[in-house]
Amino acid sequence: MSTKKIIITAISVILLGFSSCKTQTHISNEYATSRFKVECMGVDPEGMQTLRSWGNGINKDKAIEQAKRRAIETVIFSGITSGTAECNKRPLVNEPNARKRYEDYFNAFFSDGGAFNNYVQLEERRTSRIKSANSSMEAWGVVVIVDRTSLKKRLTDDNVIKI
Repeated sequence: MSTKKIIITAISVILLGFSSCKTQTHISNEYATSRFKVECMGVDPEGMQTLRSWGNGINKDKAIEQAKRRAIETVIFSGITSGTAECNKRPLVNEPNARKRYEDYFNAFFSDGGAFNNYVQLEERRTSRIKSANSSMEAWGVVVIVDRTSLKKRLTDDNVIKI
């Protein structure tokens, strides 16, 4: 090998080594738009559940709104299956296809600015963001407090839950 080839190879190896040490600033689109599970972080004696929820949107406000909506939907329809064992894992509505059966009710309930907002509070100081490299979508993780007791009462009063 000639000296020129050895120098070029050495420089290439050094540059490759430095470029592999660079920290990744973006993540793949699949990760940023994936759906993380709603996680239980704790419960207080009054039935308030502290949850971490994720939402996707074109900006922070839209993503956080979706995260709040997802937290309430999870409590109502599927129950909390991740995080600490303190949260009540059972969904409030056990009826199969309840979302479809009460479609008009839940469409209004989960609409922008809908009644679901009365049962979820955002803990503003505990948010985190994931932004994809090649997409305008952002995923925001938020900590929310869900008033499960009042939500159950509302659904019972509105005849969605039968006791």
